[in-house]
Amino acid sequence: MNIAVSVNNKFVMPLKVMLFSLAQNTERDLVIYLLYCDLDENKRIEIEKFVQQYCHGVVRSILVEQGIFREHDASKSMYSIEAFYRLLIPYILPNDVERVLWLDADMVVYDEIDEFYDSQFGTSGEAMLVACWNEKDKVRIPEYKERLGIKTDYYFNSGVILFNIPQIRKHISKEEINDFWIKNQKILYYPDQDILNCLMGEKTVYKSATEYNNLSHLEENGERELLQAKIIHYAFFMKPWLLYYEGKCEKPFWNYAKQCGYKMHYIFYCIMHKPTLFVYKIYKRVRYGEKIKKS
Repeated sequence: MNIAVSVNNKFVMPLKVMLFSLAQNTERDLVIYLLYCDLDENKRIEIEKFVQQYCHGVVRSILVEQGIFREHDASKSMYSIEAFYRLLIPYILPNDVERVLWLDADMVVYDEIDEFYDSQFGTSGEAMLVACWNEKDKVRIPEYKERLGIKTDYYFNSGVILFNIPQIRKHISKEEINDFWIKNQKILYYPDQDILNCLMGEKTVYKSATEYNNLSHLEENGERELLQAKIIHYAFFMKPWLLYYEGKCEKPFWNYAKQCGYKMHYIFYCIMHKPTLFVYKIYKRVRYGEKIKKS
């Protein structure tokens, strides 16, 4: 199973937990393509050794060129430069790789996803991607169409994407993607995600986000949807390894984390989570006037 990921030094721990969770839910050997730029050598080696020890797989590390997407200033954005690297997957992976599954680091695989990985790219293999559509996004489709000019009635989150590499290479060049980014920066709210939807949305096979890219971890009534999840995606700024996490889904993350070497981190989290969260809620009340909700 070919997997593509990209992190900097700050996301090494969640990446390892995500890869461990994936390995626990598939019997296939994993080939991890690690796309990196701002990643220390010792961290890269740490990831490579971890995958060999815990994930019945190997890491193929790929240093990404600095020039592309150079206009993106990560210091002024909530998106790191690593978020863009999924756009480069078809052009920097080895020529013999025909399909690869991109997974964001801030997620856990909670059940077998082999069926998703083996998805057909349409009836005749013409689709470029397999991605996840969330029914809740229907209300936002008019905004996406107006802002981006997309022609489909779908808009996918880019956290889980299966790439049909030969088909993308055949129809879209790396230069076209970079040119699109340069010309449309002002309308791209979710840069890499918007670009993929604009350029490949009409050539995408859609699967259930509830099952394969579940984003319900912060929703008040999200527990029922999370029961259907094979992939839980901790999108947005609230992450379950942060002490001020307010969601209701930290247990799946920490269950896997404890098994792959982070027991002491979990103990520290258990000790500090509630007092930190209480202080954080006070801060929000003072700063934004929010009421303090009971945990």
